[in-house]
Amino acid sequence: MPRLPHARETAARVLTHVCEQVDWLDRRSTVAETVRAAAAVLEASEFLRTEDRTQGLAVSALLDRLLDAPSTALGPERLELLAGLRSHVRTLLRQPDWPKAPWADVVVSSAGQDVPTMLTEPTMRFYKWLGGTLSERARIAEFGPWLGSSTRCLCEGMGEPAGQSVDAYDSFVWSGWMDTYVPTRPYGDWPRPGDSFLSLFQETVRPYHPRVVAHPCWIDDSLDSGERPAWDHLELVELLVYDMGPDRALLDIIWEVFSPHFEPERTLLVFNEYGKVHASALWDFCDDHADRLRPRYKPDGTAKAFLYV
Repeated sequence: MPRLPHARETAARVLTHVCEQVDWLDRRSTVAETVRAAAAVLEASEFLRTEDRTQGLAVSALLDRLLDAPSTALGPERLELLAGLRSHVRTLLRQPDWPKAPWADVVVSSAGQDVPTMLTEPTMRFYKWLGGTLSERARIAEFGPWLGSSTRCLCEGMGEPAGQSVDAYDSFVWSGWMDTYVPTRPYGDWPRPGDSFLSLFQETVRPYHPRVVAHPCWIDDSLDSGERPAWDHLELVELLVYDMGPDRALLDIIWEVFSPHFEPERTLLVFNEYGKVHASALWDFCDDHADRLRPRYKPDGTAKAFLYV
């Protein structure tokens, strides 16, 4: 069984303990209300990863129970989170069921699997499969590739170099929270907060040089400076991958710059954090552009792909 991330593992232990002690738990207490809310959020988190309808209906019922007669013990912030989750779950349940994943049998290379990543294995297989669906001269814009797992999977799927290119935008500067996702140190001395990890990214995608072009930049600096990232190719963007957090202002900037280069019924956008419980700004962005973004693919994980229409 795969090891759960620390926060989820801790929450699971707490809930198990509560279940074991249910005989003494006062179900009218603030503890009980908090446990119910935590359970609902954990269940919602699992549903967002799969968007399985049966699970979604159960989650919706849990959230209804909490919100139709809300407890003051939960506080306004928790109630706001639960209300946002319920609204989003209801939106997802109105969408058609997802068909069988055509990437289920795709195999990512051992070298690709060795790259530290925050992606699930099904999402890695999805990216490799997606790379194989792109045209011979596809232009890809990727925001927040980190160490290059998604980039490499896309390139593996593309096969032998043709006219495709991947422009990868990232600060490539290490932050402390990244340590959580690095179980081993395959590259020797590991970066510390503030260090550049550009060389690690370049090593990951080295077999696909010069197809992959790294752009070290702080995209969010443009929020204050008024500058905008540029799309130097001035050609169709066939695929845009976004993994830089649910920052609405940043999403709006990227949409402003890149959407003029999208082609209806052809350009795909993948949002890697769409399936996280705190991604309401990203959900709102997609809802506000629902006339242009049609849900297209959902691998098991937090990523979700939309077709530009």
